[in-house]
Amino acid sequence: MIRCLALLVVLIIVLFSSEGVLAETESQTAEGVKRAKEIIEAEKQVKDLKTILDQGNLDASQKAALENSLKDSQARLDQMVSQPQLSDIRSLKEKADERFAGFNFGVALGVIIKAGKRDLVQEASLDANGIVRIDRDNNTTANLILESHYFFTPDLNFLGMKSVGPRDWGVGPFIAVQPGTENIIQSVGAGLMFGFKRSQIIAPDLARDRGDSFNIGLGVMVNPNAKVLGDGITKNQPLPAGETSVRLRTTTEMGWLVTFSYSF
Repeated sequence: MIRCLALLVVLIIVLFSSEGVLAETESQTAEGVKRAKEIIEAEKQVKDLKTILDQGNLDASQKAALENSLKDSQARLDQMVSQPQLSDIRSLKEKADERFAGFNFGVALGVIIKAGKRDLVQEASLDANGIVRIDRDNNTTANLILESHYFFTPDLNFLGMKSVGPRDWGVGPFIAVQPGTENIIQSVGAGLMFGFKRSQIIAPDLARDRGDSFNIGLGVMVNPNAKVLGDGITKNQPLPAGETSVRLRTTTEMGWLVTFSYSF
């Protein structure tokens, strides 16, 4: 419990300090995103025109028209990237893309739902009539989880939505570790994670690039320290003959995992 509270405090401090710095440059960031997109669109236009010209199945008039369009597009692109501020913006966006993609870490809120039929028992007792009662179970829990993921960033919109453009989202595998109170590691898991970049770039005068993201993961969690009722003991039933107390035993159980994490 102490480890979880400490992790939560650290996460809150990081998030609030980040918000304080970013609030001062919000308008500059929006302008930077707009200009970076203009550069990317201009580069794509030049590339598409070159591809058409390379096909070679054009008549003279078509080829001349495309060559003139290519010349104009290339001149516009050269002018854009020659401006120091725009060059810096594109460089920062490339750094943010690199930081978002690939291998990264996050602090997650994880919801674990038991996958098996047995109840995961935290506390059990006998009532006044000698019936076994589960006082507290761990069938569904919410915990702070440490996760590490690897994102592939497709060069297309997420589900066709224009609001989440190419390379602004990622998908890939993740692994998760849940710290415990009695054990350093309570459980481990893995699954598939989707990440959404919080913003494409930052303003040029901010002293770090942006690649932080909000992530959603789906997977399984394996708990080798799960406690269940002992063999022969059934909840809401009397104890077996000869038994005087409720026994618990430690076993390995699997659960479904849903995570919500923030990478920074």
